Amino acid sequence: MRILGFKDDYSVIVDNGDGATQIFDKNSLGKKYYFQVPEHQNSLNASIKATSVEGNFIELKATIQKPSDAEGSESYLAGGDSFNIQLTEEGSTDSYISIGITVDLTFTEVGETIEIPVGNIIYEGPDTPGEGGEEPEASITFEGLPATYTCTYGDFEIAGLQNVRILAPNGIKNLNVTISGEIAALLGMVQLPETFDICNMDDDLKSTIVGLGLVTDEEYTQLHAGTCTDFTFKLEGLLVLIPQVVSSGTSTFNLSVSDGVSTKDGDITVIVNPKDGE
Repeated sequence: MRILGFKDDYSVIVDNGDGATQIFDKNSLGKKYYFQVPEHQNSLNASIKATSVEGNFIELKATIQKPSDAEGSESYLAGGDSFNIQLTEEGSTDSYISIGITVDLTFTEVGETIEIPVGNIIYEGPDTPGEGGEEPEASITFEGLPATYTCTYGDFEIAGLQNVRILAPNGIKNLNVTISGEIAALLGMVQLPETFDICNMDDDLKSTIVGLGLVTDEEYTQLHAGTCTDFTFKLEGLLVLIPQVVSSGTSTFNLSVSDGVSTKDGDITVIVNPKDGE
């Protein structure tokens, strides 16, 4: 998602027409989110809200529709479909000028990319965009996230380390973990990929995660079913390995949680032998 000519307080609210909503903002750039849609649904609704550099509020409402001539003549949204939004100003950022959506919108199925023609992007907003309603509140809350920890090479403990508690009244449907930084190149030692979903693991990955003490078998059963509403992610077994194998630098663990209605994420950062000012 990219937006030009506007302040960084923009938001993109996507809903599936059945009451399910996800909110994206500047912190969502470059990240992948998962969104459930009803059966026989061929479009998503988007509400883009932004403030121009002159301070004018602008809102655009659009329908992102899957082409009827998609792969296999299947026009309904299906697992594996994805789209990328790029937003640019249309010649000016004056308040009477709406936001434009470029044609860089694609749906992807089974490794093939299908371009959506301009005709499949339907503008539903007024000629002069006005103020919209309040954004829905996210239903997911965190305790212990985001967090930053510092330690020294060779430490067997990390001072102040807390578990992450995730509360999701609608049930946790996805808990995606993305690991980057210094530790990423060393994950092979514990047989972990750089990105994985705690709610959907194969037997080998599940065995590793359970062995590290991050999740119990009982917890995974609930997470996999999407019925877990209160989960404590016990990260100590994984994070304490960092200062034992990383001599210096930063390692980041991004946790992205989806409850099928909204998505929320945060970073845990571990800095080994921090430099002055870190």
